[in-house]
Amino acid sequence: MCRAKYDLMVGGKVEYGISKQLTEYSSLAAIVKLSQDTGVNLELVLTRGQHSYRFDILFSDVIEPTAAIYGTCFPFFVYSALHWLVIKPYLKRKKAEDKEAQAEERSEQLKRAKEEAKDAIMLMKSTYERNVNAEQYKGGFSFNTSVVWCIWRFQQTK
Repeated sequence: MCRAKYDLMVGGKVEYGISKQLTEYSSLAAIVKLSQDTGVNLELVLTRGQHSYRFDILFSDVIEPTAAIYGTCFPFFVYSALHWLVIKPYLKRKKAEDKEAQAEERSEQLKRAKEEAKDAIMLMKSTYERNVNAEQYKGGFSFNTSVVWCIWRFQQTK
């Protein structure tokens, strides 16, 4: 976001700047102030959450083109350095940690699902054995797994 402000009535004052949202809670702004009273100033503002950190840099007591150019270029160099040395590695590390945590969570879910499946199989197996034993005790009739399938299959091939 860029902004510019000028006031020629009160001593000739021009302000221009730029701000960048770094993360959800952090933003960085740079404002160059050209004034006949104060000269060329650069104000860097770092906002993190509810805290603001302001750094005022005086380039010149009078308005000079060289100081204005330095005041304009300096924030870009600072931002580039911060971006490549601090922000990008932080975001990359954060993304890797999130990916690792997500993989861990998925493996835990898979492990729980396997345990639940094993428990269900054991429960079904014990229920099956109990029913077979009850039928055998009564002298009842029980089917074994593939006898019916084999007979039906045999009849279809004839």
